Amino acid sequence: MSDYVAKPVRSNDLYAALARWITGVVAASEAPPVVDKTPASTDDAIDPAALDNLQKIRRPDGPDLLARVIELFLHDTPPRLAALRDTATRGSARDLARIAHTLKGSSANLGARRMVALCAELETLCQAETLDDAAGLLGKLEAEFERVRNRLQTRVKAG
Repeated sequence: MSDYVAKPVRSNDLYAALARWITGVVAASEAPPVVDKTPASTDDAIDPAALDNLQKIRRPDGPDLLARVIELFLHDTPPRLAALRDTATRGSARDLARIAHTLKGSSANLGARRMVALCAELETLCQAETLDDAAGLLGKLEAEFERVRNRLQTRVKAG
C-alpha cells in the first residue's frame, strides 16, 4: 500500500483512500455524503466541520473517537504551551519550531484555525531565527487555547 491521507484527516478523504485499497468496499453511491467545507465564521474558535469529520470516523460499535481526541488535546496542550514558553526563554529556535509544529498539527485536527495560524507564525519566526516577537505570539496562543478549551468542553458536554 502506497497511499496517504494528509492531516488534518477528513472522513471523505480517508474513505476514498481506503476504498482504493480494500476489496468489497461499499459502492460509491453508498459513500458518506460530502461535507460542506466552507469555513465557519472567523469568530469561531473551532471549525465545526473538523469535529463533524472526526465524529464520522467513529465505528457504531467503537469508542467515541471525537471525545478521545478532545481529551488528549486538552490534556497535552497546557504542557506544550509551557514548553513553548520555556523554550522561547532559552532562545532555541529549532526546539521552538518543533513544538509549535506539533501543536499546529493537533490544533488542525480539531479545527482550531486561529491556533494553527499562530503556531505557523511561530514556525516562521523560528525559520528566520528572530524570536523577538515570540513572547507576544505565545500570549495570543495561550489566550486562544482558553477560547478553544471552552468551546471543546461545551461540545463534549453537549454530546
